[in-house]
Amino acid sequence: MADLSVVSSYDVKLTSDCVEWSAAQEHSVLACASYQLDKTTRTRIGELRLYRFSNEGNQDGEHCPEKNLGTEHLGLLKSVDSAGIFDIKFSSLQENRARLLASATASGHCD
Repeated sequence: MADLSVVSSYDVKLTSDCVEWSAAQEHSVLACASYQLDKTTRTRIGELRLYRFSNEGNQDGEHCPEKNLGTEHLGLLKSVDSAGIFDIKFSSLQENRARLLASATASGHCD
């Protein structure tokens, strides 16, 4: 059995529903989507967060203030509020050297 260890941790505040990893040569990005029901308003809320994982610290995004163990760092690149997100997927196709990311949301849309 392979040894597993936590190298970085971050609290995304809402319930994490799915994650997707894009390990393209130029862009190594982790996408984390959340889905939560606001019991007061009965509204489905969510958020999509994009992170860069680096062994040398993060120069492109905000350094996450949570646990970074050793030399690995998780840096927040972007955060977008949304309706609750059910699923996300990176495309295997690239546009302008960047991979596309799609999300299926509680509002019935694919973004």
